Amino acid sequence: MSVFIITYDILNVKSDYDSLFNVLKSANSYYRLFGSVWLVKTEESIEQWNEKIKKVTNNPDQFFISEVTHQMKQGWVKKAAWEWLKKYD
Repeated sequence: MSVFIITYDILNVKSDYDSLFNVLKSANSYYRLFGSVWLVKTEESIEQWNEKIKKVTNNPDQFFISEVTHQMKQGWVKKAAWEWLKKYD
């Protein structure tokens, strides 16, 4: 299983946030780090997540996905975020 960080910028007024949220919540586990930044724990590949998100976003919406590794991560976030990440180290 992998942990991905997914961030997005919904620029198209016709885009549906609920559809995007449903996709993000379909992960095995998820944590909403900031307003438009989510952590997802999943068995699916980054390519599969890319396709899932593309289906519910429109031009000129933007999103970025990257794998979070346990080797290096730093930041100033809520304690609950670190606890969520530690579960998957």
